Amino acid sequence: MTSCRVARLVKRILIILGVLLSVVLLYFAYAYRNLKLQSEAANRVRADREVTFQAELAQYRRVLRVGMPHSEVTKYLESRNVSYNEERGEITVNLGDEPDVFPCNRWAVYVSFEFARAQPEVALSPQDPLTAISLKRIGHCL
Repeated sequence: MTSCRVARLVKRILIILGVLLSVVLLYFAYAYRNLKLQSEAANRVRADREVTFQAELAQYRRVLRVGMPHSEVTKYLESRNVSYNEERGEITVNLGDEPDVFPCNRWAVYVSFEFARAQPEVALSPQDPLTAISLKRIGHCL
């Protein structure tokens, strides 16, 4: 009789473990599917926004030429009421965010204006020449 009880107990434990394993597997399948759907949606949004970002970059490249002094670049940005940040030999203009999925939730996209500095440890001077205009992204990940 005791061996019958043990066999039934083992059978119940195996059934419970099987059900738990099935629930865990279904949860991971559901999470994976949602992650794929979010990734596809983020890719569509990124593709749409990339067109806008590239158009803005092209506009800056048409107006502002490599070799221009820092003072002319800032004058242009200020005349258009464009807010910008300036640090470490670079001016950045925020264009917006791009969505992403776990473990990153978004990417900040900005236009970067890089300058050659006569003295790297000193702030930009009005005469420092523009050396590059490009798009850059900074991710916000876990």
